[in-house]
Amino acid sequence: MLNKDNFTPSVKEQAIQWFVKIESGLTTSERRDLVVWCNQDELHHKTLLNLSSSWNDLNALKDLNGLFPLESKKRSHWFKTIIGISLITISLLLVSNQVFNTSPDNMFHGFLAYLNGETNQKYKTHIGEKSTFKLPDGSSITLNTDSIVDIAFYKNHRKLTLVKGEAEFDVQEDLQRPFTVNAGKTSFTALGTIFNVYKESNENIELLVSEGRVLISDTPLAAKQLIKKISTPYLIADDDIVLHSGEKANIENNILKPIQVLTDSQLKQNLAWQNGILIFDGELLKNALAEVSRYTNVKFTIVSPELNQLKISGYFKTDDIEGLLQSLYYNFDIHYKQQNPSNILLMVDS
Repeated sequence: MLNKDNFTPSVKEQAIQWFVKIESGLTTSERRDLVVWCNQDELHHKTLLNLSSSWNDLNALKDLNGLFPLESKKRSHWFKTIIGISLITISLLLVSNQVFNTSPDNMFHGFLAYLNGETNQKYKTHIGEKSTFKLPDGSSITLNTDSIVDIAFYKNHRKLTLVKGEAEFDVQEDLQRPFTVNAGKTSFTALGTIFNVYKESNENIELLVSEGRVLISDTPLAAKQLIKKISTPYLIADDDIVLHSGEKANIENNILKPIQVLTDSQLKQNLAWQNGILIFDGELLKNALAEVSRYTNVKFTIVSPELNQLKISGYFKTDDIEGLLQSLYYNFDIHYKQQNPSNILLMVDS
C-alpha cells in the first residue's frame, strides 16, 4: 500500500494545486511562492503551459501578473512560450464589458448634426482611463490612457485627428465617405478595417492593422481621390503604401521604417492595453517603466546604473503599481523609495 506520509505530489498535481489557489485569489506571499516554484525547474514552466491550454477560467489569469528574470536563453524561451499562450487568452478578457461612454445627450446632438451632413466632436480620456465611444456612423473608437481625438464628419469625408495618445478605430465601411485619421504629418485612411494608432509625438507615430487594410499618406488626399481608391482597389498605385491585417508601421522623425509582419501573439501583445494589461517580453527595465508611466501619475527614476541594462519579462495590470514594485523586489532584489507622491526611486541594495 502507498504510504501517504511519504507521498510527494507530482509536478502536474502541484501545478493543479496552484491553479486552484489562483482561482481563489493569490495572497502576496502565495504569489511570491508561485514565482519561486516556477523558477525551480523548467518542467514547472512546461506543466503550467500545458495546463493553460485547457484552462477555462480566463479571469484568473489576471492574478498571475508579475515580472520574471531572464537569466538564460532557455528560461527566456519558456517565458516567451507561456506569454504566447497567455496572450491568446488575454484577448478574450473583458470583451463583454466594453462600455460606450458617450452620454445620451451628446449622442442625440451628434446624431442631429450627422443628419445635417456634419459632425464635430471631441473625445478624451484621463491618465489611467480607457473608454470606448460610438460614432454617429456606426464606427467606434477605443481610447487608451491620456488620449484625445477630434472628429469632423462631412457628407463626403469622415476626418479624425489623433491629438495625443493612442486609439483603436473600428470602422463602419462606407465606400462614398472615406474614414481618415490624421496624426502629426501622416494620414491613415481605412479600407474597411480595424486599426490602432499611437502618437508618441508629431514625428513619431505607430500604426497597427488588426483587420482589413489601411492606406498611409504623408499628404492629405482629397475625398474624391480616396473614394476612387477605396471603391476600386485596382486604382491603388504601386507607390501607395498600404498595410494589411497583422502588419505594423513605425514612423520615426517623420520617416517610415520598414513594415513589420506580426505573429498573432505579437499582435495581441501590442493590443493587450485594451484589456488593462501590459505585456513585456525581454524589454529593458527603463523602457518598461516608461510604458507603465503612461497609465499613472507616478514616474520612476533608476538610481543604480546597472539596472539600465536589466531585461524583464512578464505581464501585470496597468493599475497595479504596488504589484510591480513587489515583483521587482522579490525577483530582482530591487529596492524602491517614494521620493514624493509622483516619483519612485529604484536601486539595488549596496
